[in-house]
Amino acid sequence: MELNQILLLIGAFEGLLFILLILFWVLTNRKTAVLKKFLQSAEGRDLVGYLQQLAERLDSLEKQVNELKEKQIKQQITLTRCLQNKAVVRFNAFEDTGSDLSFAVALLDERGDGVVLSSLYGRQDCRTYAKPLKNGQSRYPLTDEEKEAIALALSPRKSE
Repeated sequence: MELNQILLLIGAFEGLLFILLILFWVLTNRKTAVLKKFLQSAEGRDLVGYLQQLAERLDSLEKQVNELKEKQIKQQITLTRCLQNKAVVRFNAFEDTGSDLSFAVALLDERGDGVVLSSLYGRQDCRTYAKPLKNGQSRYPLTDEEKEAIALALSPRKSE
C-alpha cells in the first residue's frame, strides 16, 4: 500500500471515530436530560436531596420509636409496682352491731404486694389495723374477712 492510501484510511478512520464521538455525545446529553427530568419533582425539587431528607426523617423516627419503647418498658415495670387490685369486704364485727359497718380492704399490686386495712366498728369504739402483704401473704395473722378481701383482689375479673 502506498502512503497516500494509508493516510486516507487513517483519515477515514479518524472521521468515523469523530462521528461516533459526536453520536455518543448526543446520546449522553439526551440521557442526562432524561435523568435530570426524572430526578426533579414537579415542584422542581431535587429527588436525590428529597430522598436524603426522607432517610434523615426515617432515622429520626426510628430513634423516637426506640426511645418510646424504652419508656414503655420503664412504665410497664412501674405499673407492676402500682396498686392495681383492690377489694372491699364489709361485715359485722360484733353481734350487737348492724349494717356491716366493719370492713377489710385489700390494696395490691400485680405481684400481690400491698396492704390489707381492717376497721372493726363497735358501739363503744372503732379500731383500724393495717397489715403489709408480700405475694398475698402477711407475717401477721389474718382474719377470715381479710383473707377474703385478698382473695377477691387477686382473683381475675371480667371487665366491669
